[in-house]
Amino acid sequence: MSLICIYIHTQNHRDTSSVSIMKYAFGGGTSFNGDVEQWNVENVGNFENMFEDASSFERNISVWNIDSGSVTTSMFDGDVGLSDCVRASIYDTWSERGVEISSFANVECAPPSNPSPSPSPSPS
Repeated sequence: MSLICIYIHTQNHRDTSSVSIMKYAFGGGTSFNGDVEQWNVENVGNFENMFEDASSFERNISVWNIDSGSVTTSMFDGDVGLSDCVRASIYDTWSERGVEISSFANVECAPPSNPSPSPSPSPS
C-alpha cells in the first residue's frame, strides 16, 4: 500500500499511477486549486477527506477513473470551492459508475441567468 505525499507547488503533472491512498491529501488546503484533472487515480482505493475544506478547489475531476469500491467518505466535506455545475458533473458521472457522493445528490447546474433587457423608452 502506498500513501501520497505531494509538494503541490513544484510541478503540475504527477505520476500518481502507483498511489493507493489519497486520504486527506489536500484537506484544509484553503489555497489549493492544482491542475489534477489528468491524474491517473485508477489504483487509488481511498479518497477519504481528500478535498475537505479545500475552499479554493474548483476543478472538474469527473474524468477520474474511480470505481464503486473506492472509499469516498467525506471526500468533499466542509468548505470546498466547487461550483454547483462542477458538483453536478462529478455526481452524474461517478454515480453512473456506482460511486456515491451523497452530498452532491440534489445539486443542479443552473444556466447563467440573463438579465431581462430593459424596455426601450417610448417615443414621446
